[in-house]
Amino acid sequence: MGTATRGKTSDEEVLGVLADSTWPLGSTEVAEAVGVSQQAAYQRLRRLAEDGEIERKTSGGTTLWRRA
Repeated sequence: MGTATRGKTSDEEVLGVLADSTWPLGSTEVAEAVGVSQQAAYQRLRRLAEDGEIERKTSGGTTLWRRA
């Protein structure tokens, strides 16, 4: 995986964080892991879900993400 620079990160970094996790993660956890804002992580996660790369589950107002 590459490193995050100036608030930008790659799909591969986000996918790697999700692949390395045993449990689904929230956008805040992903953001902290790759070094971007929660909003930037959420937008990236949403796009990856739309592309079928990851799965999204919402429960009790919390959205969690995992590899598809």
